[in-house]
Amino acid sequence: QEEVKRLGLKKLIDVGCYTGWVGRNLSLQGVVVHGIDIHPIILFYAGIASTGSLATFEFFPVEKLGFAHPLEYDGAVIFDSLEHVFDPEIAIKSIENSVKEDGWLFYNIPHPEAELHSPRFPDSETREHLNSFSETKLRELFKDRKKFTIEKIDNEEGSFNWWIEYQI
Repeated sequence: QEEVKRLGLKKLIDVGCYTGWVGRNLSLQGVVVHGIDIHPIILFYAGIASTGSLATFEFFPVEKLGFAHPLEYDGAVIFDSLEHVFDPEIAIKSIENSVKEDGWLFYNIPHPEAELHSPRFPDSETREHLNSFSETKLRELFKDRKKFTIEKIDNEEGSFNWWIEYQI
């Protein structure tokens, strides 16, 4: 939230918004956030929980985002979503195509160790992610991005996530 405020971003896309917590929180600071996800029941909940806020929600696949909303947003937030898509490169390109020039993208991605040590997944048969991202793989996916930064951060479960930000 601090980065969005510091950079003066006014209209964001929240990719894989789930219950809409990012949009709700940012809307309290005057940011217009449109959340997309492919879970209709969770989106219904997000809409109810965000009543009266600047946050809106839509059932929409990330792969179509850049075609349907070209250059519409000042930035994008992608929290714990990239590991769930079938083709991360297509998803990233689609998200980038929806963001205006000089816009910012913020990704929170589980570190490979996070899922291994998470109490949510006690055995290897219950893993939910389609993709796992090492630092090398992330640097390759996001090569040549302006003002690219990557860092390893603590998440709420006591394990680690990757935090990535860069400018279009």
